[in-house]
Amino acid sequence: MLAIYNKFMRKKQQGFTFVEILVVVTIVLLLSTIAVSSYQVTVKKARDARRKADIEQVRSALEMYRSVNGSYPNVTGQLDEVLRDSLVDGGYLPSLPENPIDPTAGGVTIPYVYRATDQHDNKAYGYCISLRLETEDPSDSCTPESIFYNYGIKNP
Repeated sequence: MLAIYNKFMRKKQQGFTFVEILVVVTIVLLLSTIAVSSYQVTVKKARDARRKADIEQVRSALEMYRSVNGSYPNVTGQLDEVLRDSLVDGGYLPSLPENPIDPTAGGVTIPYVYRATDQHDNKAYGYCISLRLETEDPSDSCTPESIFYNYGIKNP
C-alpha cells in the first residue's frame, strides 16, 4: 500500500493545470461582474433618491412662497431658469438643485421642469414639477412630455 502511495506522489506535478486556472479565472470574473452590476444599480438608486429629495426641497419652498404670496409662481420652463427669481432671490431656497448627470440619457443632464397649473387672474394655484428617474418607471409624471420625464409631483 505504501508503494502505491509513493508511486502516486512521485507522478504528481508541481503547479496548476490549465483547466484549474481557467476555472478559477472564470469564477473570479463571474463574481466581479456581479459586484460591478450591483454597484451600478446602487449608484443609480442613489441619484434617484437625490432627485426626489431635491424636488421635495423645492416643494417645501413653493409652499412657503404660497403662504406668503397667496399663489405659486405663474411661470413654466426649466426649474433653474423660471424659479430663480421667486425662490432663490426671495430667500426661500439658498440655491436651486441641479439634476445629477443621467448616463441613460447619453450623459446629458435632463433638467427639472416646473409648470404652473390651475391659473386664474394671472395667478397659479397649482404646479407640476417633472423629472426623469433612472431606476424606476412609475409613469407618474404630470407633464405631457412623457418621453423625457417619468416622475412628477404636483399640487393639487
